[in-house]
Amino acid sequence: MWRAIIVLIIVVVLAMGWFYGGIRTPGKTATPEDTAHILSPEEIIDQLRQKAAQGDMLTQFDLGRMYDEGRGVPQDYQEAAKWYRQAAAQGYAVAQYNLGVMYGKGQGVPQDYQEAMKWYRQAAAQGRAAAQYNLGVMFVNGEGVSKNYVEGYAWIIIALENGMEDANQAKAQIEERLDASQIEAAERRAEEIRSGLKNKR
Repeated sequence: MWRAIIVLIIVVVLAMGWFYGGIRTPGKTATPEDTAHILSPEEIIDQLRQKAAQGDMLTQFDLGRMYDEGRGVPQDYQEAAKWYRQAAAQGYAVAQYNLGVMYGKGQGVPQDYQEAMKWYRQAAAQGRAAAQYNLGVMFVNGEGVSKNYVEGYAWIIIALENGMEDANQAKAQIEERLDASQIEAAERRAEEIRSGLKNKR
């Protein structure tokens, strides 16, 4: 067993040495040639931008999130929305959801509930529970759409089934506003949504 642990340690050390530019002799100072391959943060961002501009969906999303959260770059919601939009247009559900959030809050884009609904719907159709939950809340609040407790409740049910535990409290609150026939209608509507999602998948 100890032999296996020692071998594992050696493999990890060798891998780290390779990753960080090769193992050097102890006491030897790094030369310009040793560090020539190391890119500056600006160069890394520039390379990411080039890759994203070529249509790489995941890089577009990563750039959007970096600007959204201010990780490695100054926080810039307009730039975040720009890259999220490109990834969302290619069908990336998380980017669609994040873009919906930005429209809902008016971050980097004008606040537009209808546009938020549009992106939430696309992400929700791909099974994104957070988008399904937000869609339900928007129906309940009448944001970007006519207020509809039955439709909102149905989407909350779907979000809950897909692991959105925060939907429990919303579900209980909406139930207080519905009578038995409306709850039954919402459950039928949830079944329709469920079937539609299965067919799309």
